[in-house]
Amino acid sequence: MKNVSALFAILFALSISPVVLSAQGSPFSLQIFPDVDTLYVCRGESVQLEALGASTFKWTPGNVFDDPTIANPTIENVQTDIMVVVESVVNGSIEFDSILLIAVDPYLELTSSVSQPVCRGEVVTLTARNNTKGQGLTWSSPTGSILTDDLSAQQIQVQPAENSTYTATLNLQTCTQELSINVDVQPDRVDITNPDTIFLCKGDEVTIEATTTSSGNEEFRWFSSFGDLNIQQKMFTVKPERNVTLYAEIITDNCTVLDSTFIQIDSLPPDFTITADPEKEAYCQGDIVVLTSPTYEPSDFPDITHLWTSLPSGAGFETPDTLYNMVFTAQDTAIFKRVTQNNGCRDSAFIIIPVIEPPMITIEPDNPILCPGASVQLVATFEGEGEIEWMPQEGLSCVDCPNPIARPLNLITTYTITVTVEDCPTSQSVTVQVLPPPVTLNPNLTICRGESITLVATANTNADASFAWTESGSSTIISSDPFFSPAPELNTTYQLTVQYPDCEPQTFTVPVRVIQEPTLTVSPGASVCPGETVILSASTNAPDDVSEFFQWTVNGQTFQGPELSFSPLAPTNVSLVYTYGNNCGAITENIPINVFDVPFIDELVINPESATGEGVPLGETIGIRAVTTPTSPADVTFTWSKNGVDFASNVTEVEDTPTESPTVYRLTITTAEGCTVTKEISVNVVAPRYEVPNAFTPNGDDVNDFFNLVFVGAISISEFRIYNRWGQLVYNNDTPDTGWDGNISGNPAPSDVYIFQIGILFPDGQLFTEQGEVTLIR
Repeated sequence: MKNVSALFAILFALSISPVVLSAQGSPFSLQIFPDVDTLYVCRGESVQLEALGASTFKWTPGNVFDDPTIANPTIENVQTDIMVVVESVVNGSIEFDSILLIAVDPYLELTSSVSQPVCRGEVVTLTARNNTKGQGLTWSSPTGSILTDDLSAQQIQVQPAENSTYTATLNLQTCTQELSINVDVQPDRVDITNPDTIFLCKGDEVTIEATTTSSGNEEFRWFSSFGDLNIQQKMFTVKPERNVTLYAEIITDNCTVLDSTFIQIDSLPPDFTITADPEKEAYCQGDIVVLTSPTYEPSDFPDITHLWTSLPSGAGFETPDTLYNMVFTAQDTAIFKRVTQNNGCRDSAFIIIPVIEPPMITIEPDNPILCPGASVQLVATFEGEGEIEWMPQEGLSCVDCPNPIARPLNLITTYTITVTVEDCPTSQSVTVQVLPPPVTLNPNLTICRGESITLVATANTNADASFAWTESGSSTIISSDPFFSPAPELNTTYQLTVQYPDCEPQTFTVPVRVIQEPTLTVSPGASVCPGETVILSASTNAPDDVSEFFQWTVNGQTFQGPELSFSPLAPTNVSLVYTYGNNCGAITENIPINVFDVPFIDELVINPESATGEGVPLGETIGIRAVTTPTSPADVTFTWSKNGVDFASNVTEVEDTPTESPTVYRLTITTAEGCTVTKEISVNVVAPRYEVPNAFTPNGDDVNDFFNLVFVGAISISEFRIYNRWGQLVYNNDTPDTGWDGNISGNPAPSDVYIFQIGILFPDGQLFTEQGEVTLIR
């Protein structure tokens, strides 16, 4: 993928108008394959390109392609260098990628850093000159050693051990150049016949030997990674104490050549004696045993291996045979051996695990079948002696003897005897089957009158079992069939006698209970006031263990239980459906409930209307009128109360002066039957309101001709004095109904500012004094 600046340079060179790439276009998702900036192709050959990461394509220049709109177009007969660009829209953004095609005739030339034969092991540099900048270049050699990891590099290093040929191949798809170069090696050589790495256990010795080949005089010596060994012979024995590298060297007229071998000194853990856990003198069959040895640090012995064997082979192995420890299940006496090896070190350890052979136990009789209630003696035999225990203990005459008498408590019982020899238990079992009761009686022995009942739901019979049904106290056989379905009208007890062949007969008593229809008693109907609670109850003489279900229906709603409580507002018919037994029958009762007619109080109207919103000034009287349906109900009494205290009766309208805030007025209408209906209304009581004018105009136009207190509520004036500016009293409440008319001693007072003092008394006894100025205007 190319960077943006390089791509714009390419577009400019090709005279293609560049476009702004979106931020999402970096890194590009559009890509030409092969993904290189420059692709060398053989002159005159065809080349196919492929664009990845898009769905629409536009290749430029289009005239060189077989189809410039597909993902993988072909350019035929490439003769000259061509810059190719592909354009596509990816995720809403325009993206580009490009590649430069260079047409070449492949050229290859090989050179070596040496011109003479080299000494064995010498490093040589080889160079492949070419005209493709190494594109399509690979090195190979069937005999020589190439040290360079990258076999496509134009320059490599080799280290031949003998005469070797190295080949460089320049492959441009359809045209190829191949060239080889030889590197000759001097015949002088030394070879250690031992392996390159010798694994040796500490304390062991090894014989080292070397051979030489030279073209002239040679000087031979041994030395190690720790210094000269001062050994001249070509074979010697060594017992090193630590890891060491040994070198054999010859020096000839032409070369100095050496070979080496590395001796690795290994060891084993100091103690890997095998012990058994748990530790016993003898083991039981089935015991889980762990064979362990003293632990060691794994990092000290990274190459250590283990291999377990046993005699007999594979004696109960539970874990892999290559682990340091072994888990096995004891089966028979066996020898367990572990071979441990750490490169050149090898040792083994073994342990004998004795296993006690369990006794062979037989039990007689084998899986006996007993009549109901019968017993059997079990006899166990085995060789030798041991502690005996039988399980389960229930139903056995003894649990530590070999021949107990068994009287099983269940139809099938498996008895197990365990014989313990030297703490090793061995078990054997026998199953004792008791013939089941010949019948399984129906557990539901209660029926409704008129029904039949199947007294035997399942018959556990064999071909020869016999059955006899009788009524209690009678010897007359009613039925010999195991399935007997009588339909008694009253409670009846039946007897069934069943006998297995070779077994005593068994008698079963089967009482059948027949549920009779009980007597239902229900509360009578009633007359009540609207909303009054009505309690209805129902009872029967059915026995306590007989199931009962009561369902009441009131105005379409259902209720369960023997008692019903509700509050009707209108005459209602109550229905009761009583079901007894297991749906043995149902009894239905209807109970009428009458509801007395009562008048309805539509509303309480207050005069003035403002009393319900703004409130009533203290001391003011209000009127309350009742609106009822019907308008004039007959045979009723009216009772009025305020804040819970009666104050009027038998009237539909009342007047009152409230003093408490709030004052709650209630009207109660009582019918001749004692039914009542009530309605309430609440009134807030507010303080009286007053204002004092600051001017008046006594000019006889009947507008603002008097100066007086303006108030709402039951207010009285205790004093009303007016003074002129010199402090002279000019008015002393002479006309309390109207106030001051602006005259002094019958003469008009001049326009001026006067001083007033008014005493105001509220109905609750509060006294207020107002003082101020008033302007008389003429």
